[in-house]
Parts: sequence; C-alpha cells; structure tokens
Amino acid sequence: MTKDQCMQKIDELLIDIPDYLRKRTEALLLSGGVDHEAYMDNFELPKMLMHVALKDCADGFPPMSDKHRALVKNLANF
Repeated sequence: MTKDQCMQKIDELLIDIPDYLRKRTEALLLSGGVDHEAYMDNFELPKMLMHVALKDCADGFPPMSDKHRALVKNLANF
C-alpha cells in the first residue's frame, strides 16, 4: 500500500466519525450519569464526554489479529 492509498482509506474512515462523536457525547450527557448543571461554562465536562466518546470510537477500529494488536501497542509509543 502506498502512503497516498493509506491516507485515502483513512479519509474514508473519517467521514462518519464527527457524527458519531456528536451523537455519543449527547447520549452520554443525557444518560443520567452526570449532572451537567453542576459544571461551570467551560471545557471541563465537554472534554470528559469527548474523552469517553473517543475511547468508544477507538474500540470500533480494533486490530484484527494478534500480530496487528502488537503493532498497535507499539505504535502507541510514538
């Protein structure tokens, strides 16, 4: 795979992510798991919601084999 081919595939994967993140953060906000009125008008709560949503999003792209899991673990060090 060339760099351009890889980046084209990444662009295709990115298409649905903003919509997913918006829906997931709203679901988390309305879940009853957090009292959003207890937070000030800053980025503290939105960042926590995004953190969880991004982790959930990452779980949607799991490595397919043990070999791939090892590579993902290694790449996390960079």
